[in-house]
Amino acid sequence: MRAVNVFLLLFVLAIAVCPLGSGIFAEGDGKKIGLMWIGKSGMADTVARGFLERLKEIASDVEVEVKMNLADMEEGARVFHSFEQGKDGIVFLRSTGARFMGKNPPAVPSFFGGCTNPVVLGALKNIEAPEGKVTGVTYYLPHDLSFDAIQSLFPRVKKIGLLLEKGHPGAHIDQQGTRAVCGKRDIEYQEAICATKQELVLAVKKMRGKVDLMIIGNQALIFDNARMIVTVAEDTPVVSYSKKAIEVAALAGLVPSDFKLGRMLADSVVDVVVRGKKVKDVPVKTDPIPSLLINRRTMEKMKLEFPPEIMKTAKTTQ
Repeated sequence: MRAVNVFLLLFVLAIAVCPLGSGIFAEGDGKKIGLMWIGKSGMADTVARGFLERLKEIASDVEVEVKMNLADMEEGARVFHSFEQGKDGIVFLRSTGARFMGKNPPAVPSFFGGCTNPVVLGALKNIEAPEGKVTGVTYYLPHDLSFDAIQSLFPRVKKIGLLLEKGHPGAHIDQQGTRAVCGKRDIEYQEAICATKQELVLAVKKMRGKVDLMIIGNQALIFDNARMIVTVAEDTPVVSYSKKAIEVAALAGLVPSDFKLGRMLADSVVDVVVRGKKVKDVPVKTDPIPSLLINRRTMEKMKLEFPPEIMKTAKTTQ
């Protein structure tokens, strides 16, 4: 049996067997939703938990079939097309899901989550008024917003180095967004696009001491090696577009709540599938109040101090 997230699996079972809770409900009228994603992903697990929790609160009679940790796109396509035949709506998490729906316009209302910018992924063209049958939520935050947070901590930054994963769809988004912001703010931009951990080590060694900050892009190769990057960077601070990297070792970054996004996704699904709202009237959502997250251990290790007014509002790792 394919390994699954035990906590999420237990949560799915609880949703299926628990009696209805109290609250304001939308009548699901026997509606059926398919929830799926390819590969293992802590982000997808968290989005799914938020989605299922909120769905139970607002439309608890909607039936959800979960297919998690699918092996590859071939299996994902089989599950998706099966869901098209028997479900009233489909939730296909992760950037792979958004890309798939862009290339394979669905027959029923479909929703993405746990993905980067859906326009760049080709899922749709207009996030304010989605065309076709696809909408959802995204963890993508405008790079201007991320840099506002970064510069609140490092107001004198003049040179940054961005670490990116070769071939990852999110790399192009981070690259273009960061370049544009640096151009507007008169910050010198450098980048390293890496395909392996070994290339990443060499890139960090080449950048350290030559940039004011390194930025970890929101791609698995990069954020999965956050601890190594921070160690090899030595006295050069490392900030991140990825929450996971900050929780492990990166110093800071602006992050959305995946759990909150899951709950917002449930609201969108219920609006369309249960309440009959048109997809074009359900804009793509992102976390309206992302958090500045600071790794306290890394901050203290580097002997850094940030303004008290920032520390009062920021979230810190334990």
